[in-house]
Amino acid sequence: MMKLKINGIKCSSDKVTFFEKGFSKRMGEEKSFEIEMDFKDFRSRFIIQYDKCIAELKHDDILTGKFDPPFSGATGYPSFGELLKLSGHERMEFIHTYFVFDILRLFFKEDATNQEADWIVSRFDLMEKSGEKIVIKGKVISFVP
Repeated sequence: MMKLKINGIKCSSDKVTFFEKGFSKRMGEEKSFEIEMDFKDFRSRFIIQYDKCIAELKHDDILTGKFDPPFSGATGYPSFGELLKLSGHERMEFIHTYFVFDILRLFFKEDATNQEADWIVSRFDLMEKSGEKIVIKGKVISFVP
């Protein structure tokens, strides 16, 4: 089960959207959001997409004969378990490069209208494992057409 709070107040994920085009460039007063979900549930929903992306990256490396480190100092691609053990900076560098929108799609409808949503995700700042939970934090702005 997923819990979503905006500025500390419970909110339905149906009231939040995001747009790939212009992500993090939208203007407005930002409010904090936090998602908390059972780690096992998150893993089961995300692992197939994660593993598929890693396989594609490795395949591209073979085709090009070149390895592009997914974060500073990387010598390979982390498994999903290793991803969560990376330092916060390394983890977020990797997530921002490859997975922000895949993760947001797990929780929010993409490209919703202002009749459907009240908030637009403007930033994805953190994803970490905390005990048996996954915690995702970022910012939203009011959806003003």
